[in-house]
Amino acid sequence: MQALIHQGNKLISSSKDGCIKVWDVLLQHCCQTVLGFKGEVWSLDVGPSEQRLVAGCVDSDLRVYAIRSPKSSSTDSQLANNSVGGRLTAASDSDDNQDAQMVVAMEAAAAAAEGANGLQQQQQSGKHDVLVCMGTVRRAGQERVVLIRFDASGQLLGVMGAGKGLEVFRVHSTDEAVKKMKRRRKRKKEKQQHKAAKMAEDDTPGGQQHDEGHGAASGTAAELETLRASDEMGSLYVIMAKHKLKSFSFNPGRLTGCLGQVALGLASNSVEVVDLKESGYEVGSRLDLGGHRSDVRCLALAADDTQLLSGSNSGCKLWDPLSGACLGSIDTGYALCCVYAPGNRHALVGTKEGAIQLIDVGACTVIHTEQAHNGPVWSLALLPDKSGFISGSADKSIKFWTWTVTTVKQQLNGEQQEGSNNNNSSKKGGKKAGRSKDTGANAQQEDAATVVRQLGFTQTRTIEMADDVLCVRVSPDGRLLTASLLDATIKVYYLDR
Repeated sequence: MQALIHQGNKLISSSKDGCIKVWDVLLQHCCQTVLGFKGEVWSLDVGPSEQRLVAGCVDSDLRVYAIRSPKSSSTDSQLANNSVGGRLTAASDSDDNQDAQMVVAMEAAAAAAEGANGLQQQQQSGKHDVLVCMGTVRRAGQERVVLIRFDASGQLLGVMGAGKGLEVFRVHSTDEAVKKMKRRRKRKKEKQQHKAAKMAEDDTPGGQQHDEGHGAASGTAAELETLRASDEMGSLYVIMAKHKLKSFSFNPGRLTGCLGQVALGLASNSVEVVDLKESGYEVGSRLDLGGHRSDVRCLALAADDTQLLSGSNSGCKLWDPLSGACLGSIDTGYALCCVYAPGNRHALVGTKEGAIQLIDVGACTVIHTEQAHNGPVWSLALLPDKSGFISGSADKSIKFWTWTVTTVKQQLNGEQQEGSNNNNSSKKGGKKAGRSKDTGANAQQEDAATVVRQLGFTQTRTIEMADDVLCVRVSPDGRLLTASLLDATIKVYYLDR
């Protein structure tokens, strides 16, 4: 995963080696390496303002880094100190509230000390470091991070895991982050004061305990020096989809009444558009077309242009070319080639396993399967006189097939049997009175069975070739047969010989 910073011509990259590297594009060398991850760093993203970077790895923590600008020397600690100093000036103008001035003065002194500690840490981290760690933010999901993206405004952050959930974080503004930092400092200070007062009430000498409490407070001062990652962003909610997520993208535009809009790409080959609001989220629209889950290997268009047949490794699908709607799905083998039979009511499919399957287009079912070749069937071609078809395979053979009509016995439950296989079960139990009901039921089944004539095909001829046959075609007049082989040659034969 890569991200480009335009301000300093820096390129940030992450890898499965568990580190983040910062590259100088002009000098073409690595200027910083960030370590400390528990595993592979799967994704990272830079905010639109190019001030923050968020990275995710195999654990449930997001690492947030501040990006130093080469033209700006101000830090987050200075920003916090300036805000506290401005509050001190505003409070000193009013002489009515002296207690407020004392409180603000204490906060200013604490902020100055914390800012000095933060400056020392930044100096220790390196003067030329581009990325400065701000801490971690805990996310709800336990699986690894797959994709991290900011929206166009930089106010929302989406984190997609390896499951069905997309966690949305809200990025606070600078004023909101400073206020949150002050509240955190105030709560920490109140806890320290309460702890010191409780220790002073003990029977043991309070001076020593007070000094120990003061030492503990000074020991934790390093944790409060600047803005933390938790001050700038917080979890908004987790969007749960019905299927596993593959990708997501924020809407670059702004919508009235919504924080934003995100499109989710699901593993079911569908897209959901979710509206993000303050109170929650709701699915606004859904794009769900019955397409293939893998690459499409073959297409066949009916003679009247009313149907389209497509095949992939998971089966075949029937489409309406005008509306684009999926009319049905057919469970076949790994389809490599397909062609419509004369009349557009049936279709042939050649599979990777070497079988040729005959499909009833209206019922979207396979009515006959013939193990025609010992290798993948790469090509099918109809004869111009509509008497049959030709198949070419990787078993170095070309086979000729002719149409036949077979007779099958079809039961009420949809099962089909050969016409020669009669059901004689009703003739074996009429002698006993206890089996009279079974005999009547079998007789009803025989009466309900109907003889159906359906289309089939049989082999008539075989031509052996020198190499794998990739494609076969017949001339419109039915005189010539051409075949392309794997050895980059084309063979032409007289079809009537």
